Amino acid sequence: MNATLLPPLVPSEVDLTDFPFMPLDVRRLRDSRLIATSSGDEFMAWMLLVCASWHQRPAGSLPDDDVELAQLAGFGRVVKEWQKVRAGALYGWVKCSDGRLYHAHVAEKAMEAWDGKLEHQWRKECDRIRKENKRREEQKLEKQSFPSFEQWKAQRNSAAVPPEPPNISDGIPAENPLIGTGTGTGTGTGTGTGTGTGITYGVDPPGGDPPDGGAPPLQLVQPKKPAEPKATPRKTEMPKDFAVSDRVRAWAVEKGHDRLDEHLDSFRRKVAARGYRYIDWDAAFMEAIREDWAKLRDGRAGPQSPNPFAGGV
Repeated sequence: MNATLLPPLVPSEVDLTDFPFMPLDVRRLRDSRLIATSSGDEFMAWMLLVCASWHQRPAGSLPDDDVELAQLAGFGRVVKEWQKVRAGALYGWVKCSDGRLYHAHVAEKAMEAWDGKLEHQWRKECDRIRKENKRREEQKLEKQSFPSFEQWKAQRNSAAVPPEPPNISDGIPAENPLIGTGTGTGTGTGTGTGTGTGITYGVDPPGGDPPDGGAPPLQLVQPKKPAEPKATPRKTEMPKDFAVSDRVRAWAVEKGHDRLDEHLDSFRRKVAARGYRYIDWDAAFMEAIREDWAKLRDGRAGPQSPNPFAGGV
């Protein structure tokens, strides 16, 4: 390490690649010197680098390499064009002892998001302990204590175990910890108001003091299982044993149709000749009777359909 450079502003373990959103302090950016002094191309490149840094490792950092920076800033392989805006595009970025570039404000937001990610893991651990204690209580065993957030972080750091990323299937969106700071209403599966980071995890812990001084038990909201899509009905060929069903007979009596056997013979012949296919063969047969495919009404042998134009228009 170079002793003349600052230590990294973000620990090397900080990984936010599963966070699709990052916070933006609108007023801070709007009133910054960057806006007053940079050109349009410089600001565009600066903003692209800020966005790219969010998914670098560690989060909030950039490589100190013009070839890579040109790519991240939208210049592709045209490094000479990148170098024309380099000074303005790297406004506020400083090189640290690990050889990477950091921006104090971006690093601050990255650490807030990282703490939110860790806090979610701590709450999951407390929920596990709560369930374990319930089992122990039934077996009359000694209960486990709930670690504070700081105790859990210290234990985690000593074990050097990277945290498990938020699981979408838990009903807890990974991007929620990136909601900006200030007073407001955080929304997720549950809602809450208050002054603070505005972080919400899709749960509303119950009121009252947490058990053993630890975290309140979680009330995870499991996502609903999506309904299986219904199979689309398909048209089929006429069944070989198709006949006049009870459904058709009842309909024919109600509507005043007779000579069903003759209607059926005509229906079969026309279907065979033209290769008709239907989803509901009874419904198709009833429609054929209504339309008199058998031509039985020409000689007034069958019931007549009412003429809506009888008596003139």
